[in-house]
Amino acid sequence: MARFPEQKEQEYQELVAYVSLFATAVWGIPKESPEHPSHFVTPVRGKISKSQLLAGLRQAARDTLEATENYSPEKIKAFDSECKKHQVLTLSVVRERYGRK
Repeated sequence: MARFPEQKEQEYQELVAYVSLFATAVWGIPKESPEHPSHFVTPVRGKISKSQLLAGLRQAARDTLEATENYSPEKIKAFDSECKKHQVLTLSVVRERYGRK
């Protein structure tokens, strides 16, 4: 099995934390719910790789940008503060990294 590069591992972990927090805080999906994204981020040998999961997480991050495209600067700042409190990527950082260029 190929080793997952350290840089991609860091991105993977950051996105898992961000998407999980967003799903709970913004979309209102309880962590215990079977639909919560945190239940879909484990590789399954022979079925889904970590690279495939990372691609899905990147798409989920872009989905959060679409969901927040009409947020006011105040609302962005408030969610950024929530992210910082939980030590995850902020919406502002996600917009910078994954926003359409």
